[in-house]
Amino acid sequence: MICALRFAAVFAVLLLPQLARATPIATYYQTTDGDDWSSAIHRAQAQGAVQLELEAKAYNLAKTVEICRPLRIVGQGIGAALASSSFRIARKTAFRAWFKNHGCPIAGLTAGNGALAMEHVVVFNTGGLSLEGEEPFYGLDARTAPRLHDVWFRGFVQGIRMVCDAASSGTNCNTFSITHSGTDQNEHAGIYLQGGDVNAGHLFDVSVISSCSKATKWKHLTHAWCAKYATHPICTDPHLQCAGFLDLSFLGNTYLACSAASMNGKAGYAFGGANQTNAAIGIYAENDTMPQWADGRSNVVGGTNTFSGSAGQWHGDVMPSLRLVYWDIEYKLGAAAGQGVVWSLSTAATRTWPWRYKVDAPGNMFLDVGNLPPLRGYLPYDPTKVAP
Repeated sequence: MICALRFAAVFAVLLLPQLARATPIATYYQTTDGDDWSSAIHRAQAQGAVQLELEAKAYNLAKTVEICRPLRIVGQGIGAALASSSFRIARKTAFRAWFKNHGCPIAGLTAGNGALAMEHVVVFNTGGLSLEGEEPFYGLDARTAPRLHDVWFRGFVQGIRMVCDAASSGTNCNTFSITHSGTDQNEHAGIYLQGGDVNAGHLFDVSVISSCSKATKWKHLTHAWCAKYATHPICTDPHLQCAGFLDLSFLGNTYLACSAASMNGKAGYAFGGANQTNAAIGIYAENDTMPQWADGRSNVVGGTNTFSGSAGQWHGDVMPSLRLVYWDIEYKLGAAAGQGVVWSLSTAATRTWPWRYKVDAPGNMFLDVGNLPPLRGYLPYDPTKVAP
């Protein structure tokens, strides 16, 4: 018993430093702030706060909250859309997280890594739709990788925006994390990702609803990407000029059990980029967002979606769009009526023949080429004759 009590006492002492680092946001509020809590969050960073605890109430913001130091903001409640802790701002970007290579707009605070972690919070735009000539405003404008869990953004031009490229702008959003979160009622994309360094992130149980309401007005927000890929369908097809999840990252990210609905005639998902390797598993989209678009070396597994583009797709036991392209010949794994899973070969001249793997009586594997008369019937496997 004595040993147990001593262990408990030591354990409690070890926890004290960690517990002391979680500070109520009210600690940094001053009466001169009035009905504006952005200054309290700026003051907290300047005084070395690491974690801010919110009460079950609404906090009004008169200006954008600039995050220049690693900071965790934790609200009350479970379920982002019903969380009892919220921030409210009128037609301004609510949070902007700065990368360490940039100066900090908070007076008296030098540049730092503004890694933002946020949990159990709802962020609202309370000012209504954007006005003519007004600058775009975002729920979160991140220039470094955020960690969001059980957070919801509502009513912005874009809910979450990450445009990051270490080479061109000195920003880096690689390995971001968004889980059990979402965004709705946005004028453009709910989640917008673009640049050479917004890769290797993951989105798990993330929802985008009722967005793209002013897609044509804000389609220029993709200008940097479309300047390079002007003829890409995302830049030319009105259905793809906005999407619930608009991912123009260089190398790609992972999507698990995400959902999209009610995009005002736009796509739920648009994954663009020749080098992109997005992996999407079990994602969902309502019929009013079809078809989706996925490019490059991305792969979509399961879910209830129809995708255009060159990405691989695997639904059940068939892969109707998994392609291997060598020069002008395309090998495609798909299905043919009564034949099960087959390979097909096609050329630039649009001629197509199904290839089927078979095994002969001695147990040798060979390819049957169904519709090519000169090679019909038997084509032995020769390891010295492979595609270039």
